[in-house]
Amino acid sequence: MNFTTAFTYHSCTEYEDNRGSGHMARVETFEEQIPVNIFMEPESDFSLREGDPCETDVYGVSRDLKAYTTEEAYYNTSENKLAAKALIPSGTFPVDPEANDTFKQSPWIIFSGKVLYADKNPEPDGKAPDYFLAVETFDMTLLVYAACEDEIEEDYIVSGTAWIFGVLKKPGQGSDFNYNIYWPGKT
Repeated sequence: MNFTTAFTYHSCTEYEDNRGSGHMARVETFEEQIPVNIFMEPESDFSLREGDPCETDVYGVSRDLKAYTTEEAYYNTSENKLAAKALIPSGTFPVDPEANDTFKQSPWIIFSGKVLYADKNPEPDGKAPDYFLAVETFDMTLLVYAACEDEIEEDYIVSGTAWIFGVLKKPGQGSDFNYNIYWPGKT
């Protein structure tokens, strides 16, 4: 399976938060032109220019993921107001227009989607993520490391927030995805 997502590159800025510092790219999804901020891994192609096509395997880290066995189960939960495949780039623009002066852009998203691939940590310890998932959201595939108390399998629907990152590169340079998942703390 190929989990690479195509984008149009727009710009790059320096970025710093409690996870560290580096660069954040503003890109748009290729099909629906959704603006998204992605933290750029050091191996990214920093020669990309405004309007260039690019692609990446979009990785995310989530600590609030919820899982549902079916779309029907997802929609029957009163807290779910998004479509079963949704993407809101919450770190790209302020939710409250009055907060424009204090808003700091970030690579955070709110998402929901269908699980295409699921790998459970064989020895969860409460510190490392419990799952590594490939999730089909609206116009993007997200590879997410997630802490989740729910059981998760392929074809489930998941929703939550994620801090996203990836190696941005020119089209056709291949996927970074590796089915041999390294679980932190495990040999």
